[in-house]
Amino acid sequence: MPTRSSGAVQTEQVSLSVRPGEPTLVKKCQATKRYKNIQRTDLPTTTPAKHKRTRDLQLSTWNVRTLTQPGALQALVLELRHYKSNITAIQETRWIGNNVLDVSRFRVFASGNATQRIRGTGFIVDPLWSEKVIDWKPVSDRLCVLRIKGKFFNISIINVYAPTNERPDDEKDAFYSQLERTYDNCPRSDIKIVIGDINAQIGREKTFKPTIGSFSLHPKSNENGLRLITFAAAMNMRISSTYFQRRSSRKATWSPPGGGKKCQIDHILIDNRHASNILNVRSFRYTQADIEHHDSDHYAVGAKIRFRLSNIGRIRSTKQKKYDVTKLKNNRVKENFNARVEQQLKERNGELTIWQDCHIAMKQAAEECLGYHQPEKKEWFDDECKQAVQRLIEAKNMRTTRARTEEIKQLQRNKKNSLEERKENLTDSVLMILRSSSQ
Repeated sequence: MPTRSSGAVQTEQVSLSVRPGEPTLVKKCQATKRYKNIQRTDLPTTTPAKHKRTRDLQLSTWNVRTLTQPGALQALVLELRHYKSNITAIQETRWIGNNVLDVSRFRVFASGNATQRIRGTGFIVDPLWSEKVIDWKPVSDRLCVLRIKGKFFNISIINVYAPTNERPDDEKDAFYSQLERTYDNCPRSDIKIVIGDINAQIGREKTFKPTIGSFSLHPKSNENGLRLITFAAAMNMRISSTYFQRRSSRKATWSPPGGGKKCQIDHILIDNRHASNILNVRSFRYTQADIEHHDSDHYAVGAKIRFRLSNIGRIRSTKQKKYDVTKLKNNRVKENFNARVEQQLKERNGELTIWQDCHIAMKQAAEECLGYHQPEKKEWFDDECKQAVQRLIEAKNMRTTRARTEEIKQLQRNKKNSLEERKENLTDSVLMILRSSSQ
């Protein structure tokens, strides 16, 4: 009986034969589980193609209701780090004026009202993406723009906090007029994204399907929803937050007080040319940052965007280090420093000018004898405060019961008292130092 030629090498020691009229050995092996490990080595092998390295942008929006309470911003940054959000658009910060500050290596851009603690928008950017920020424009307490450096296209993110559906029409018209001007002022070649608390319910009308998709939480659009659809259609944009099929719990973005029906009023829009860059949009129901002694009634909304980050980093100015000259008050350190300077001058023996020799000698002696001055960071949000916030987050992630609710309330009180006490202690210590220095 003819046997299989040596052209095919078998991984198992199995003797196979082929009869006239039977299928070939390869087809027979593919159809039989017994011989699934037999491999053909006489065929050319190909290596898998290497995929281009891309970086997905985790873009989020969240109405935080307020950031005026002690420790609210630090707790928010901890929560955003947990959800791995690169850029977060926040609304209702209720800060006065425009601010740029750093918190735990995150950069915070805030655009607020000039005189009152109302409304307010801003961005929280993680350390990697903060290096790519090329521009930030605070427009008003309802609008601000962040511009990011990209490899092929830069990206302009417009953070909005729109009036509610019950507000007068004049206020809504003024807001959308300002939004259109802000959009037009962005560079034409940029990827444009509008994100935030737009207070608009989008329906599932077939007439608007190219703009809104088919997967909104609501069957019919309200007045603010029609305004948003009109804006998106006029600017050739897509409302991506209603384009992805999700269960209802992943679509809702706002829970009304009193436990009413949840709504989808926070949205993400992108221009149609780059709409395919958005890979996913969903809401995070169980965001547990403790804002104003309880959670925000809004849920964080996150989008995963395929985006090629620029390889060109920002040019950072190197901060000049200072020597610890306070050590010269010690006579022994002072003598060692003088001796080291004299030794350095003798070793150099007039290689350069007198000033250059003295400069190099004193610099080397200072590095060896004095070292650099390291200022103490007086950060009141210490590890104890972080643990208090973390205990509260862990308690809220557990199943809710009557006993658990009382425990959460007690943890909220403990956290609030701890944060306020730490901040007051730091303030008192600073005042004592200032008073003693002035006397």
